[in-house]
Amino acid sequence: MHSVSLFGCLCLSLSLTLSSASPQLNLPTPQPEVFYNGYTPNVATTPAQLRADRDRDQRYGPPYSDAGGGGNTDDGLDDFRLNAQQRYVEFQRITAEQSKRINKDLIFDRRLYRQLMLQSEVGPNALPLDVLDRYNRLLNEMLFLYNSAGICAYQQPFQCDLHYIPQLKDIMAKSRDWDELQHTWVEYHRKAGRGMRDSYEQLIDVMQEVAYVNNVTNGGEYWYLAYESGNFRQDMDIVWEQIRPLYEGLHAYVRRKLRDYYGPDRINRIAPIPSHILGNMYGQSWSNVLDILIPYPGRKLIDVTPRMVEQGYTPQLMFQLAEEFFTSINMSAVGPEFYRNSIFEQPLDRRVLCEPSAWDFCNRHDFRVKICTDINQRSLISVHHEMAHIQYFLQYRHLPKIFRNGANPAFHQAVGDAIGLSVSTPRHLQTLGLLQRSLDESSYDINYLFTMAIDKVAFLPFALSLDNWRYDVFSGNANKRTMNCHYWNLREKYSGIKPPVLRSEKDFDPGAKYHIPANIPYIKTLMSKGASQPWQEVLEETLREGRLDGTALREYFAPLEEWLRQENLRTNEYVGWNYDGDYCKRSIETAGLQIFGGYYNGATGQKSAPYLYPLIILIYLYFSLRLL
Repeated sequence: MHSVSLFGCLCLSLSLTLSSASPQLNLPTPQPEVFYNGYTPNVATTPAQLRADRDRDQRYGPPYSDAGGGGNTDDGLDDFRLNAQQRYVEFQRITAEQSKRINKDLIFDRRLYRQLMLQSEVGPNALPLDVLDRYNRLLNEMLFLYNSAGICAYQQPFQCDLHYIPQLKDIMAKSRDWDELQHTWVEYHRKAGRGMRDSYEQLIDVMQEVAYVNNVTNGGEYWYLAYESGNFRQDMDIVWEQIRPLYEGLHAYVRRKLRDYYGPDRINRIAPIPSHILGNMYGQSWSNVLDILIPYPGRKLIDVTPRMVEQGYTPQLMFQLAEEFFTSINMSAVGPEFYRNSIFEQPLDRRVLCEPSAWDFCNRHDFRVKICTDINQRSLISVHHEMAHIQYFLQYRHLPKIFRNGANPAFHQAVGDAIGLSVSTPRHLQTLGLLQRSLDESSYDINYLFTMAIDKVAFLPFALSLDNWRYDVFSGNANKRTMNCHYWNLREKYSGIKPPVLRSEKDFDPGAKYHIPANIPYIKTLMSKGASQPWQEVLEETLREGRLDGTALREYFAPLEEWLRQENLRTNEYVGWNYDGDYCKRSIETAGLQIFGGYYNGATGQKSAPYLYPLIILIYLYFSLRLL
């Protein structure tokens, strides 16, 4: 999953430097508006100037990228990016200060008013320079600890150079040894999380200052500010209540299959699931243990890779098919410039960091992707996902720069993921001539929906827990002294997941997830609106649904939900989970005690009360209707 790049860059500076400063990229130079270093921009300071800006690009702005902040641009650009970021911060501060001087009573045009408000909100960049420097240093310190965290291999104390990528991620995905998985989980969380706890406590204080300079009550309210809802957390909990029955049925089935595999002495039939045996360091996706969980083991999963190879697919052909997908529903062609400027596969003469990413170079015509495409089904879906970002850029390119973004921080990814769902369906793969359906369609469909659910549905409560935890610590609802235990309370409440061993406040387990030290949010015609309207209005106009609603997701997975209900009844499986012991204590002395299904005390059960996957499903249904 991708997010907005952390590093904002000046359009001209980036374009002038890409070819010369980074031979690894070697991309053609775009031609945005001219900007001279040291020039003070003529920022709109009256309603008339704001109105004129609707028809004129702003001179500054970072290329929008759906790439994450780590490793999506090449190492040779580090100094350039930092310099560009400083210049962009300076521009944002000037823009915000001048925008705040405008008399809002003189503005009656809603779009102009929204343009002014967006120009006034610059997040941490509004901090005094010394505090901003402290904020950035804290993030850099935590990211350094995260990136450098290494552990010793299980029962191999002299092999101590294992890092999350690639070794530990691979172990968590492929090992079925309970003790090895527990060792890997415990040691990585110790190395990646504990050392940054003091820095994160300082960050919590700085976030209060970020809230203050952005005219928000506290850091928690600031965290959800971009979603333009005074009750966003409550809205998410309402949607989660709609989705929870589906998740609980899935959770119960998965717990039984894991109990059958590892034994009832390690997994209690009514307790939360230990997080280290789910195939992922964070328990956020369960796809890697599909071999244990799959409903119909004798039925092959959909994999069109052999047919793609047989039919001579190439990276360019895959992008052309993605372009045809969008033009077939009356969206825009990308044009020859896109194919000339993009990187579709690893160059033969050099090596580039090739995490899939899509780029908007701010000039309304230069849009690119960088992806090392393999000829397989996974890459086919990724290609469509990245082309969805490009299509989004194309649809809102007519807007002022301040509006050229998603309607909220999750919209870009929601659109990309919705397209991924659309093109991965058996029906669409049939239209491409890549799939011939089996006569036994029900087992095929259940396996397909199940593989989607253990990735998409399982992710929802994890994301909700993580961002609600940040809301609580930034708002003061959770005390810094008990924030690690609060994290596990939320994981148990929403996910029915517990740590493999007892945790304490010496630990800082959220810090083992990249988005915490990087301070990146995790929750994130339809596309032509950009950020020019609140996302609720965009949904209402496009989908006739002005709020998030979990029923669309339930409808999508309805056949699987019914199958899970019948299967859990057949095996008399307990649906839900009961709190079965202490998962975290403040006392350091109790840390390290092992939990096998948890039999510490008989505390009363608690569960329940997601992220924007309901939005993804709504958009998916929208595209599906257009394909009919």
